[in-house]
Amino acid sequence: MKKYNYKEYMNNLTNVVQNAPWSNLKFYQEYLAQAYYYTSHSTKLLAAAAGNCNQNQESYYKRCIEHIKEEHGHDLIALSDLKVTHDTLENHPELSSTKAFWEPQYYKVQKNPYSLLGYIFSLEYKVVVSSKEVYAKIKAAHGDKCCNFLKVHIEDDPDHVKKAYDQIMSLNEIDQKLIWQNYEQTTDMFGIFLLEIEKVSSKVKTKVAS
Repeated sequence: MKKYNYKEYMNNLTNVVQNAPWSNLKFYQEYLAQAYYYTSHSTKLLAAAAGNCNQNQESYYKRCIEHIKEEHGHDLIALSDLKVTHDTLENHPELSSTKAFWEPQYYKVQKNPYSLLGYIFSLEYKVVVSSKEVYAKIKAAHGDKCCNFLKVHIEDDPDHVKKAYDQIMSLNEIDQKLIWQNYEQTTDMFGIFLLEIEKVSSKVKTKVAS
């Protein structure tokens, strides 16, 4: 199988991420709220993938269990950062693009549990290539006390990317094809997700948390 160029496919999303209005507080607050919604499914999706593994997928099963421990509580970090900005989740209903981002993964893991690696790899590789610049912008605009969600992923995800990539490359051609298809879908959907956040945040009027 020809080696898949995942780096090139990420380029468009990297531009969208880096050019998003992170210095705009309403945008950042909306992002944190929506990040909570999709991140709250991370451990559940990993559990679903693990539960659908067969006896020949023991290595992946063990990696899913290990990854659940690593991801546990990350959704609450996003909520905590939102609270620091004097905002609450109640001001931010879950967006359609957020649901469209994570919902298909439950279907995919039922068909092939390995497919979740495409979702994971897209999210974590995105952090590696773009989040340091984003973190710097948010910290400069809003202070470092509301940046913990990004900070945790900047610290953890380079190692996660290597583990995920090694796992992907150990699989057969059919499984790899499904994974990279999901990688592309996830990457494209995250760009749509950010654009909807930008659109909504330009109109929203938030209530200050007490």
